[in-house]
Amino acid sequence: MHAHCGLRPIAAQYRVAVLRVMVGHSCMSYDSELESAVQAADAAGAILREAFHNSRVSGHFADHSAEQQILETLSAGFPSYGYRGEELGLVRSLRL
Repeated sequence: MHAHCGLRPIAAQYRVAVLRVMVGHSCMSYDSELESAVQAADAAGAILREAFHNSRVSGHFADHSAEQQILETLSAGFPSYGYRGEELGLVRSLRL
């Protein structure tokens, strides 16, 4: 790994590090993707926690709702990216 493309902490509360990947002679940063992924996970987690404490909500409905939230969060920031999930399957392919 090149020194200028090393790991850099981004969110201490999640103990997450961003890996800068060497592509040719430049580094690509995935900071914004990581930030969106953390936001999506937080939102989906809130849905699942609520469902866990509510016996009237089925597990399948909660899983589907949580994944729908992940899709919406990630799609808002990265509309050209593809998405495939466990509950929703292939929603769309990468748009080049």
